[in-house]
Amino acid sequence: MEIRRGVEVTVALPAHRPSQNIPVLALNSNSDLPMKQTFRIVVTILLLAFTAGCTVARDPRVVRLSSFNQGKGFMIRVNQSKPTQFTPDKLGNIFQELSLRHGDLMLYANNEDPELGASDCFGSVLSSCSSNGVALYLYPVDKLHPDVFEIPVYHWATPYDSPFDLDSARFFFEGERLGLGKNGFLRMLDDISSHGPRSVLVLGCHVRDTSLSGIAVPFFAYEDQLDRALGTGHSFLVDMTEFDHAGINPHQ
Repeated sequence: MEIRRGVEVTVALPAHRPSQNIPVLALNSNSDLPMKQTFRIVVTILLLAFTAGCTVARDPRVVRLSSFNQGKGFMIRVNQSKPTQFTPDKLGNIFQELSLRHGDLMLYANNEDPELGASDCFGSVLSSCSSNGVALYLYPVDKLHPDVFEIPVYHWATPYDSPFDLDSARFFFEGERLGLGKNGFLRMLDDISSHGPRSVLVLGCHVRDTSLSGIAVPFFAYEDQLDRALGTGHSFLVDMTEFDHAGINPHQ
């Protein structure tokens, strides 16, 4: 099968949160507690449960990172937000604020050396993505749209150990939800087709791919439909995080 898509899959270590015992208040019609006091107790318990770790999971994000001026400056953009410029010494703080996690993916572009990326800074980017289970793709500025901030990105997320499970796959456009499972996949195809011929990227999160093939996709049975929607002339990108986990230098 010929792979003609904008991009591929990835891997990530899902965060495991220890189970927590949340107190439950049982009240009945014979309770002697005044209504106001009962309300305060219920609110207190809910606040304790929330602070104990009951948080709402956020959707996966697309992070674009571009270096310029021989690695002395960076531009970053999260999903469809406005690009922000910063210096290399702020890179660690930026990543800390982003709280990268499994499901997120990063597009790294070096306009001055598209083959290698900015040496020192790229190592920091790869290390951060690898430790957080984030997919990292090197953006080929010499083959696709010259501006990494302009090319549309569709993406999906699956559990780290279940890259082929279409039922659990979630599909997005620039961080916006498209849907779950096959319905989400078909909606992604409809959205791609509705804009006519153009260069797009279709990227996956970081997943377990023991073959290092970069084609562990959940919609394998429907790839011909994706090929028709994308057309020809699209590049194939491989998740650099997978190479880092395997101890392989992708540039050798």
